[in-house]
Amino acid sequence: MDSIFAYRKEYKLPNGYEAEFSLDRTRASAALQIAWSPDLPSEEVKTEEFLEAYRKARSDFMGSLGLNVMIVEI
Repeated sequence: MDSIFAYRKEYKLPNGYEAEFSLDRTRASAALQIAWSPDLPSEEVKTEEFLEAYRKARSDFMGSLGLNVMIVEI
């Protein structure tokens, strides 16, 4: 099914990483995805500074959608 809504936003994170958040919606469902560059961060990269920057980017993306959302980290 063709996407009827696609929204993407890219963020620069510490240690040379980038995260592209995207929301693609079809008539039947929606999918939130994160694409990492250069690769998925390793545990060594996930410092408090990195996680804080990631959370800020995630909150900015979710807020830019204009929807009420609740984020739960497990």
